[in-house]
Amino acid sequence: GLYPAWKAGRVEPAETIRRVRPLEMSFRSSADRRRVVLFRLFKDRNSDAAHEAAATVADAYLTAYRKAELRGIDGLRERMVSCWPFTPEFLDILTKKIPNLGGFQATRGTLRFLAQVVRATHDRRPLVSSQDLPFRDDKVHQALANLDTTGEVVRRALGDNLEAVPADLHHRDELFSTLVFYSIADPTHPGATLDELLIATLDPDENPLRIRDALAQLKQRAFNLHERDERFVFLAVENPHARITAMAGSQLVTREAAREHVRGAIEHIWGDGQSTVLFHQAGWVEVEKALREHRSQRVRIVLSLVSLSPKERLRLQNLEENRNLVLIIEPQARTATSKRAYSLLSDEDLLVRAQRIEACRLLLEGRPAEEAALVYRQVHSNETGRLRKSVGELYGQTVAWHRAGATGSEVDDSWYDLCRLDTPTAQALLELWRRDLTGKPEIVQRISDSWREFRTRAVSELVSWFERTPGLPVPLDSGWVPSAIRELAQQGIYTLVTPDGAMVPAARAALLLDEKLLHCTFTDPATTAPDPDPEPEAPIVHPRVSAQYDSGRRGVLISWSLPPLPPQGGHFATLVQRYTSARQWEIGRAYPIDTGMTHEANRYQGAEDCFLDAERLQPGEWYHYYVFLAYHVPTGEVTFALSQRCDVGVPRPTPRAEGIIETSIHPNPLSLVAEVERLVMSGKHMTADARVRKIELRLQAVASPKIQEHLVGRLPERAGTALEASADLEMVMRGAYSRQELLALLRLLPRYQGASYTATLHLKGEGSDATTRR
Repeated sequence: GLYPAWKAGRVEPAETIRRVRPLEMSFRSSADRRRVVLFRLFKDRNSDAAHEAAATVADAYLTAYRKAELRGIDGLRERMVSCWPFTPEFLDILTKKIPNLGGFQATRGTLRFLAQVVRATHDRRPLVSSQDLPFRDDKVHQALANLDTTGEVVRRALGDNLEAVPADLHHRDELFSTLVFYSIADPTHPGATLDELLIATLDPDENPLRIRDALAQLKQRAFNLHERDERFVFLAVENPHARITAMAGSQLVTREAAREHVRGAIEHIWGDGQSTVLFHQAGWVEVEKALREHRSQRVRIVLSLVSLSPKERLRLQNLEENRNLVLIIEPQARTATSKRAYSLLSDEDLLVRAQRIEACRLLLEGRPAEEAALVYRQVHSNETGRLRKSVGELYGQTVAWHRAGATGSEVDDSWYDLCRLDTPTAQALLELWRRDLTGKPEIVQRISDSWREFRTRAVSELVSWFERTPGLPVPLDSGWVPSAIRELAQQGIYTLVTPDGAMVPAARAALLLDEKLLHCTFTDPATTAPDPDPEPEAPIVHPRVSAQYDSGRRGVLISWSLPPLPPQGGHFATLVQRYTSARQWEIGRAYPIDTGMTHEANRYQGAEDCFLDAERLQPGEWYHYYVFLAYHVPTGEVTFALSQRCDVGVPRPTPRAEGIIETSIHPNPLSLVAEVERLVMSGKHMTADARVRKIELRLQAVASPKIQEHLVGRLPERAGTALEASADLEMVMRGAYSRQELLALLRLLPRYQGASYTATLHLKGEGSDATTRR
């Protein structure tokens, strides 16, 4: 029946719906949602003109897809027409997969999202795909972020990853748009295949190879982009390899830092930092200074980082006084044009590899996750090895001079030869010179041809001539020239004359020590008969002995060379003794020696040419090494002749206290004064207005006739010449000495043969004794 009118407004709505049997409409299928989206967005989507336009666009794009040889496009035309102006893949994801995520509020959210995309795209492309997302728009960016279940992919991909890729990369924004969309739209199968990327980004008349190339560069730069199971996908975790590439191209990796790695590579493979000086085009002053600092080395090597012109080669050679002892090595590589010389520090291939090494170093400093750190360490190691190999392939060639000249001379390629190295190492360079470019036989021949130019001149001038004149055989060993001079004197090519005018018999030329030989002069071969009553032959000694403290091995290195054997045969050995006080032994005399192992002074006995003494050395102590030549004659007798005494001080490892300047150990007062002057006048240890309140001087192993006269009583009466006596002397002076007053006092120190000298200066401070110490 009918309800009264006054009751009509109180009827429950549910009862009305059940009574009238309503029609229920549901858009749960993706096809229905797609039709609703197209209907709501475009008022004339079902018109004939729209269908004709859709077919035209579909045909144009299918032609481009076929040329690109894309797979899975059969039956695509009908779907493209039905989905136009959207691509099927784009609309399918929005209507099938995204509603299940709940991030778009079903169809309503999809409509709002597509409306934003269409507004940004309708005037530039006839087809809308996932490449067209205006992700810089706040609303679109937020919509994508809502779909990101990780909360990191969109933020990282469209943040620092996008910034790491150059803005001029072809299809950069389109690829980022597509990859981000595919990475978040389907969590079960995130990412896009190469074909899906090309369908989304390829337009008619475009070259698909450019997109492929852009994708390859994107993989190297975007450090959250991964390739998994043939799908490219942005993930919250970083791709370590892409991160390295991105860091290498960033401003954090400077060109200078990369150049340091290139320098390190050549220094590593060259393998000699003691006698090698690096040179680049802006470093003339630095290389000249470095050559002076390396004068303790016999041969100095200038390792050029640039290819040199003839004039530059000559200028480098003339930076050092001993020019013939400077060896030049340079790259063999050349640039494509002759206008610009090759520079190792400007080689782009090397710098790119060095930038990757520096990028790995910086990334490891950031304490990355262990998995990423393993990749960074491995890439750092691999790239370092490749860089060293590449640098090694560019070196090297050495300059072998034919003639010498001043820096301003018009030098050309006829002045020298360029000789190729087999391997770019210092050892290989010296082996090349010894094997092919120089040697003692060449020096002997040159002296034989040229000694007349040095008639009546000192042997030392001839030695300097070889060391300072490019074009002559290079005396790589300091003993080559003196040995050659002795050899020719023995052959009677010329005669050596001592400073007192005495001619050296040819048979005794081989026995001259280097120090005496250098003061001899050349004269014509002797024609007179020898003295019928010659003096007894002096004992045979080493022609060369040297000793110095080796801080690297923490010991005293003594080296020597053996003289040639006399005609009667036999063999030589060397005996080294060490004392803390000097002995009154004369060089060149034979002495009876206790060679037993229990004799504490004996440090070495054998046939080698060097010995390192590192046992029981005390810092700050001065040691006297006596080097004897043991000559074992065929009859079994042995003579021990003193060849040389070498005095060596062991430096102190650490400062004693503040406010104190303490010198090294010196063999004479002159060298002590020189060191004190260098320390106090530099301004580093003592200012101009500072004062020295106390001077301590220590003279050790002082041997003087006055010591025997006043300190040892009547022992000389019985012991005679067998008595050896020495004393240690300490002197202290207190006052307020300026720098000049200090030096004036030290210059008055007496000189005692064989003694050692040290000084300790206590500085006067303001309210305390605290200053600085060497």
